[in-house]
Formats: sequence, C-alpha cells, structure tokens
Amino acid sequence: MLEIRLLSQAHQATSPAFDRAALVQHGFAQQTLENLNNGIVFAGCGPSMRGFEFLRFVIRNCFRCNRAGSDPFTDRVAESKKNMKILSLLPIKQKLMIVILTISGIAIFFAATFLVYFDKKDSEHALVKDLQFKSLLLERMCSTALKAGDQSSADKVLSTFVADPNIAYACLLDESGKVFAHYAKNENEISPLFSFANGNPYQFTEQYLYFYKHLFYQRERVGKLYIKADLAAINRETLRYFGALSVIIMGTVLIVLIISPALNKKFISPINHLTDVMRKVTNEHDYSVRAQKTSADEFGELIDLFNIMLSKIQQWNQDLLRAKRISDRHKDKLKKVLALQKQVTEQLEYKRKLLDILMNNIPDSIYFKDRESRFTRINKTQAKLLGLEKEEDAIGKWDIDFFTRDHALSARKEEDAIMETGKPLVNYVRKVRRGDDGSYIWLSDTKVPIFNKKGEIIGTVGISRDVTKNKTIEIRQKKLLDQLEAANQELRDFAYIVSHDLKAPLRAIGSLSDWLISDHGHKLGDDGRELLGLLRSRVQRMHDLIEGVLQYSRLGRIKEDYVKLDVNKVVADAVDLISPPSNIKIDIKKKLPQVRFEKTRLNQVFQNLIGNAVKFMDKPQGLVQIDCLNKNGEWQFSISDNGPGIEEKYFDKIFQIFQSLSPRDDYESTGIGLTLVKKIIEIYGGRIWVQSTVGSGSTFYFTFPKKTTLENNKEHA
Repeated sequence: MLEIRLLSQAHQATSPAFDRAALVQHGFAQQTLENLNNGIVFAGCGPSMRGFEFLRFVIRNCFRCNRAGSDPFTDRVAESKKNMKILSLLPIKQKLMIVILTISGIAIFFAATFLVYFDKKDSEHALVKDLQFKSLLLERMCSTALKAGDQSSADKVLSTFVADPNIAYACLLDESGKVFAHYAKNENEISPLFSFANGNPYQFTEQYLYFYKHLFYQRERVGKLYIKADLAAINRETLRYFGALSVIIMGTVLIVLIISPALNKKFISPINHLTDVMRKVTNEHDYSVRAQKTSADEFGELIDLFNIMLSKIQQWNQDLLRAKRISDRHKDKLKKVLALQKQVTEQLEYKRKLLDILMNNIPDSIYFKDRESRFTRINKTQAKLLGLEKEEDAIGKWDIDFFTRDHALSARKEEDAIMETGKPLVNYVRKVRRGDDGSYIWLSDTKVPIFNKKGEIIGTVGISRDVTKNKTIEIRQKKLLDQLEAANQELRDFAYIVSHDLKAPLRAIGSLSDWLISDHGHKLGDDGRELLGLLRSRVQRMHDLIEGVLQYSRLGRIKEDYVKLDVNKVVADAVDLISPPSNIKIDIKKKLPQVRFEKTRLNQVFQNLIGNAVKFMDKPQGLVQIDCLNKNGEWQFSISDNGPGIEEKYFDKIFQIFQSLSPRDDYESTGIGLTLVKKIIEIYGGRIWVQSTVGSGSTFYFTFPKKTTLENNKEHA
C-alpha cells in the first residue's frame, strides 16, 4: 500500500516528476523505473499510459518484487494442470456447455470491450477538438487583454466556461508564468501547475484532460492558456456500456443454458448409443450387435469404423472357436505332432553334433564364407593350415590375411563366380605357398554355394585336401611317362627305320627268286624249285611281319577323321577281301548299327578277326557268325566260329605280339593280328576277350563306347 500512497502523493504534487530515490527506497524495481524514466509526466504517467493503467502496472511489479522465491509461470502451469484434471472428470455434456459458455463469453466480452474502447476514444478525441476550437476563440479574445494587462476583461472571457459543464478549471499565464486570470468550477479548488512531455499540448489522466496553448498577439507570444476538462461524463458513458455488456453476457449465458440440452441431445446421443452397444458387447460377448448410424459426420464415420471392428472381432472369435473345436478333435494328433517336432529337434541336434564331430576330426580343411568371402566358420585342420590356435580367430577375416595376394585374389574370383552362377568348383588343384620360408603345398579345392530358404546364395562352403604327396607322385609319374613316351617314340622310330631298311633287301630277294624260277626253273629240278618256292614264302612272311610291325607302330600316332560308317558294309568289304572258301559260311545274325569311327581301324578289326576264323577253320562245313548287342551304353560285337577252339591257358597269350598257337609252316601267320586288334579297341575305350571250347569253336567279343559312335539304327536303341 505504500506504493499506492506514493502514487497518490505524486498525483497531487506540483513537481513534474516523482521522487525517484524515494520510490527505489520503498521497493520499486530499478528496471521498472528505468522503463518509465522518459515517460513520467503529470502524476508520473507516460504519454501513452494513463493513471489507471500505470496503477495496475505498478501493483503488478510490486507483487512481482515482493513475492520472493515464487515463480509465476510455474504457479500458472500447476494451476492449469489442476484445472485440466478436474475438467477431465466432468461428463461430455458439462464439457460441451463449458466450452460453449467460454467461447461465447470470450467472444462477446472482447467484441464489447473493443466497441467501448473505441467509443471512449472517439469521445476523448471530440473533447480535444472542442478544446482546441475554444482555445482559438480565447486566443483572439484574451491576447489583447494579456498585452494590455486588462485582468478584468480576461476574467470575463474565462467566465464564459460556466456554460460548459466539462470545464473544471482554466487559467491564463503571462510571460513571466504568473496567473493573470483564472476560472474554477469549484471555488475551493486550487489546481496545481503541471508539465507536459515531448511538447504534447494535452494529456489524459483517469479523471481529467489537461490542455494548454501558447497565446500570441500579432505573432508575439504574450502568455499561455491552461484548461482542465472533467472526464466524468465520458467515464459514466463507459460504465453504462459496461453495464450493458454485463446484461448481454448474462443473457447469452441464459440462452446457452436454455439451448444446450437440445444441443447435448443432438451431439451426445450417438456417443451414448455407442457406449450402450460397447457395454452390451462387453457384458454379453455378443459380437453380432451393431451400432446404428444416424449421421454422415465424424460420429457416423466413428460408428462405421466401430462396426467394422466388431465384424473383424466377430470373425476372429469364430475362427478361434473353430480352431478350438479343431484342436479338441485333433488333440491326439497335436500330441503326435509335438512328439514328432521333439523328435525332429533331437535329430537336428544329433546332426549338428555329427557335423561338429566331422568338422573337428576330418583330416581335410573345411571352411564357410559369407558373400564378402569372409570366414564365418572353419575346422581345426583349416585353422592349422592358417596357422591359428583357435578356429574362432579366423571369423571375419579374408584369405589375404593368411595367404599371398595372388592366391587371395584368385580365391575371391572363384567364389564370386560361384555366387554369381551357382555352379560349384570341384577338385580344383592349386599350388599354395605356405609360410615365409617359401615352401609350397598342393591343395585340391571343392567349393559349393550355400542357399537360404528363399533360394538366394548367401555364401560358400569349401573343402581343401592336402594332395602334396599325391601331386608329388603324379609329377614323378608324369616324368616317368614322359621318359617312357620318349623311349617308345625312339622304339617306334627304330622299328620304322629297321622295317623300312629291311623291305629293300626283301624285295631284292623276292625279285631274284622270281627271276630264277622264271628263267632257270627248268634247270633246277623239283628240289630246286621247291627250295625257291620256300624262299619266296619266307620272304612274303617276312614282308607281312614287317608290315604288321609298321601298322602296330602307327597306332596312336596317325589318326583319321571320324566318319559315319555302316558296320554291315564294313563286314561285307572285309569278307570280300578275305574271299573265304565255299565250305565256310559267313552269317550276320541281324542288322548291325551305324557308328562314327575311323574307317581304316574298323576295317582292320573285322578283317583280322574274320580272317583268323576263316584261316584256322578245320571243319568241312565252317560257320562264322557276326552279331551285335546294345548293352550298358556301349556296342558289344561278337565273332564266333565252329573251328578248333583255343585252350583257356592261351586266352591271354594270343593277344601278345608275335604269338601264334599253330606252326608257322602250317599257316601263314605273323602273330601280330590280334595284338593289333586289341590295341585298336583299347585306344578307343573298348575291351576284347575270348570264350572258347576246344573242338567246338571260339567267340571273340569286343566293345566300343556309344559316346564314340553315332546311332542311326532304331532297332539297336
């Protein structure tokens, strides 16, 4: 209250400003006084702040300064939370009524307040205009009196304000600042002098309007006019407006109270209906109930969504009931399924343990990699190969961490190709450098892709086997084979050279024996001619032997193109070339297939086998049969005869070079034919064998893989 008393004292003081030190001493905020420093005029009011507003401002600052330890913002927040909690407990009807009343009251209050405010402003502006007009009249009438010092004339002029009830006080001041003439509505009132800020000619307070004007006489300032106008009439009009505003607000509240039940029924009834339906569904578990839609607004949309939710809940409930019935019916089956699931789990665990046993005990290296070729798991053998003590130390690492850069890049390229194409890499042998000592080992790698459930490749699994010993043996064998091939080549060259060099003297001996028989045969007698004939036969046998050796040496070195051959024609050509005697019959049991083969080699096979059957036939009626079977992806040919047969102990010997079971003088035989046939058949992936009974005949079997032939005869398919 001290601040209010000081304000009242300041209002009545003649000094144009407050006692600043006194205000600070009595607790006014320093910043508040700083803010008001330039605006304090009459009664301490700024040019834009009247006394009533200033009073509220000062009181607010006083409370803010004196309430030590209190945070207004925190208090307001706490109070708002409390009000919100209370509001949340109210029914929707009361909430709607409160909202309607609040909105209506606020809208009417602000509208009326602005109307009253602007009306008051208009009244104040009109009063200022009126005083300005009157001051002009007084200037014309009083400036002469001021100049002449005629005080009585000035008093008469000022007495005209008696007719204006709004003028409470008026006075004229001369140039020295002394009162020259004055008018007071209340004779006991002595109005204090006052000052104006910023040269403003008028100033409003709560009850009065203060106005001044400089008076001039012929452009010479002769004094001042001060007028104090009473604002009681304007304030009474404002109070009447506020009274009317109160009546309007009360009427509005009454109208809202009258119409709110109807509005509540309109807006709350759908909610009540929805609540009743939800309560029925909750209590009775009847999901077939549906809420009735009464409007197409948000309430209608809410009811539609609620009904959709009920439909889904009803469907779920039916599904659950159906599932329960099925579960009850299939309880035994479910137990069996659970038992089977347990069994499967145990089997999976068993397989996992087997995998662990395999990983930890297999001598080969096993490793798993992800799509980035990083190790995800390895076994002990692989850890030993990488120089690690624990298998876990390899997880997340690449080949470059353990091997040379070239090996790592090669392995990454292979694994990228596997993951791109899905094709495995099988038994790829590579030379790998191990350690820094420069030693190498040979590894046989097999890598396959790993697929997930979606069929996507997520990595690779590899198995590496140390084949250093085998590779060393293989290299040694290759070296020996190369040496053997070189020796065989030298042997073939030697045989070719020797055979070629022997042919020339044999031809000379043959020619000489022919010349002796033709020119001097009659002189030699029977014994001489017999000896020359024997010489010629030996020369021919020697020629055939050399030719056989040459043919044998050419096998595997000289190859012809594969051509399509009809075996029936090949056999017919061989029979024509052999020209068997009439007592020997050649029988082809069924049509022979067509094959793709070297023509010369196939002719040699059939000519030698059929020729041997004809040559060694000892029966008066000989029979040679030729047949073919399609067995296990290969052609199996057979050539059988009813000749003398072969003892079992000679089954292997007959295929050796220069071996013949009959005396050479009885049959013209070099002992190379069957050796040549066997080598031809084995070169082309087949095999040959004989079955025979002494005195009953022999059967020679030989095969050719069908991959080297072209089948055109559907009968043998």
